[in-house]
Amino acid sequence: MSVDSGDKGSWRAEHLPPSWRWVSFSEFWSDYTDSKRKIPQNSYLAEGTFPVIDQGASLIGGYANDSKKKSLAPLPVVIFGDHTRAIKYFDRPFIQGADGVRILCAAHGVDPLFAYHSLRCVQLPDKGYSRHFRFLKATQFPLAPLSEQRRIVAKIDSLSAKSRRARENLEHIPRLVEKYKQAVLTAAFRGDLSREWRKQNGVPDDRIEFTGLPSELTGRLLPKDWTRSSIEEAAVNHDGKRVPVRASDRAKRKGSFRYYGASGIIDTIDDYLFDGDFVLIAKMGPISFHVPPRLHFSRPADFG
Repeated sequence: MSVDSGDKGSWRAEHLPPSWRWVSFSEFWSDYTDSKRKIPQNSYLAEGTFPVIDQGASLIGGYANDSKKKSLAPLPVVIFGDHTRAIKYFDRPFIQGADGVRILCAAHGVDPLFAYHSLRCVQLPDKGYSRHFRFLKATQFPLAPLSEQRRIVAKIDSLSAKSRRARENLEHIPRLVEKYKQAVLTAAFRGDLSREWRKQNGVPDDRIEFTGLPSELTGRLLPKDWTRSSIEEAAVNHDGKRVPVRASDRAKRKGSFRYYGASGIIDTIDDYLFDGDFVLIAKMGPISFHVPPRLHFSRPADFG
């Protein structure tokens, strides 16, 4: 079997274990596509009795209520998008969507999930929005003993579950980092972060309550040697020194210096305006961040 043939699907490897064998498409699949039992996209409903499965990216394209249009394919099925090459596994009664949908069922002796995962591994020629089913029909499929198929499916399910849990845990990390940053800032401005230093260096830890503070700060205790100041007293505003560079001009001036916008780094450029440590505060939304030396700020409307 040639893995480089342009008129059929190919596989990353063509050598199989001794107990496996290559079989034709018709030995691996049964085609239950029905040219009469289908509905066009303009007939889809937002809700209904039967989900409509088409070749779009979403598992379910819409809904319909006409039981006479329900697919007669034995469940579960694998949906192949002739134009899109989308692949879906579905195990409930459904109605076939518009043109370009191929309804496939695993042949006798082929586990449906094994067939589904096999189809996901086939490398088909990319012909844009042209039809691809002809390439699939010309493709051979690797067939393992049924017991081995089921072991493979079980292993894939186990690894997929671990991957899903890992993704879910990763999604929590940004929120945890933000909470940690806020906790550090809160501790810093209570004097907690420097308490051990003050203790080691004999600095008194007397605390007093400031008066005349905003209501939300009334009752907060601060280190005795702290005082309040305005942002104008504590920082130098470089807002007027920024020079905006349009995206079209930046495209001609690509370089190694970071170009900052209101949401962070939005591009790179060949020169810098500022060399030092700065804190950027965005006017558009509650965004602030520290930036390292050698940078270029974006348009003046972005920052205060």
